[in-house]
Amino acid sequence: MYTHCYRKAFSMHARTIMTALSCLALAGTAMAEPRDSVTLTNFNSDGPNAGANAPLVVANAYTARYVRVRGTLTKVTPNATFAREAVINLLPPGGTQTPTLVSTTGQAAFTGSINVDTFVRLAVPTAAAGSWNITAMETYDDGAGADSRWDTLTVTLNDGPPTNAVNLGALTSGTITYHRPVAAMQYHWYKFDLQGDVNAGALTYLDIDTEGTALSVSDTEIALFDDAGAVVGYDDDSGSGALGQLTYGAGTRPAVGDGAPYNGNDGPLPAGTYYLLVRGFGPNLPEVGWSFTGNTSTATGDVRVNIRTNVGLVAGCPVDFNRDGALQVQDLFDYLNAWFAGCP
Repeated sequence: MYTHCYRKAFSMHARTIMTALSCLALAGTAMAEPRDSVTLTNFNSDGPNAGANAPLVVANAYTARYVRVRGTLTKVTPNATFAREAVINLLPPGGTQTPTLVSTTGQAAFTGSINVDTFVRLAVPTAAAGSWNITAMETYDDGAGADSRWDTLTVTLNDGPPTNAVNLGALTSGTITYHRPVAAMQYHWYKFDLQGDVNAGALTYLDIDTEGTALSVSDTEIALFDDAGAVVGYDDDSGSGALGQLTYGAGTRPAVGDGAPYNGNDGPLPAGTYYLLVRGFGPNLPEVGWSFTGNTSTATGDVRVNIRTNVGLVAGCPVDFNRDGALQVQDLFDYLNAWFAGCP
């Protein structure tokens, strides 16, 4: 149970955020997803600019900032040595913009086929509308004929993180609860900045859950993405009932109901900007590029998102030595252990 000084700081912080964001009740309900893509088959990769090429035609107006390249690469020429020589040259519409050369894999010698999936920032953010040119090429030509072949190759443009995410700002020590009544459970995006590293060694933690959610079908999924679009956490049922829960860094804080304890099971998390997606249970899993495709639940009711951390301690409670948000005898034991370990 939290002490009064923490509880007061938490509630003040939550009220401030709720007041500032009350006008954004519907913000963040759309999902961020890949914009336009093309899938190619039997696409030969050969010496510099000598491989197969194909267009990616975009009709929509937006700014492309990232590209995802994935597929299966097969060695063709026996002399072809390194898989990392296979790159994709992506030329924006008009041919005057700086092309992006996508290094698809760091693997050296290979035989047979390998799976590739890479996500990179474009050399220059570019207006997407128009015809992009995709060329499969090798940075070193290993002889006559194709060096390797893309059995399948999918190139996808992405406009970056969801701009409609509710911005929670820089997290401070305490709990933020964001409450949203919904007519149907949709994709809810949140953005926050973690100001310090979260890890067990530093006794810091970050817990995220949807406890208190009351839906007609109370089953939530949560996914956490970093600022580069990578998935750094996903959960479906670790909370009470069928609610999602993520827990990073130090443990252990007690479970809620029949849920799992908050024990840092999802590992460490470095300081940085993060994007949190909350949705009703649905098919598919989160993927690189702030993407979580598939239909979501049509459950109605109330969604609550709780984010709790001890990064940035409230000055009024410095005696919470182990930074678990509670004043207990364990704080004294941990202090004494540190003292006798030569770290007073």
